Order: sequence, then structure tokens, then C-alpha cells
Amino acid sequence: MIKIRYYADDLSEQRHEKIIKLLNEIHNRHRILVEITRVRAWHGPISAFRGSIEYLSEDAWKRDFCRNKDLSRNLGERLPRFSKVEAEKICSLSAQ
Repeated sequence: MIKIRYYADDLSEQRHEKIIKLLNEIHNRHRILVEITRVRAWHGPISAFRGSIEYLSEDAWKRDFCRNKDLSRNLGERLPRFSKVEAEKICSLSAQ
């Protein structure tokens, strides 16, 4: 099963809102599960989102990137070599 997760919030509020809009569109058109993991809630509450929203600390980074061997293998790099900013860009490539 495919699932798309956005690690929020993007520094740019405009880009943040666009990502949420695109996630809703992906869900509506393709019935792909979408979720938001809010590590840094900089832009206020998220309303009208079709997926799930979870609020986590920086531990989400460790949970989803540092220990994910499949993702490391697919990227061709060891993930600890990527900065958090670079990894966040990888996660939001479909939204650009």
C-alpha cells in the first residue's frame, strides 16, 4: 500500500499550504493514503485535510529516517549523511 507523508511545517507558509492542497488532491484523485507529521507547527492549525495528522517531536526524524534501511538503500546513500533539510526536500518532491 502506498502512503505519502509530509513532515510539516515547511518554512514557507505558501509552500506549506500548497503541499497540503496537493496531498488532498492526490487522495481525492488516486485514493492514496496521505498523512501529515507535524514536527514544527509554525503556521497555525490545518483544516480541511483528508488524511491523518500526528504531532511529534524531532523523534519522528529518528523513527522514519535514521533507522529506515529500505529508504537508505533506495536513496543510495546512508541517511545520516543527509541533513534534515535535505531529507525534508526528498519527502516533499511530489509537491513541487
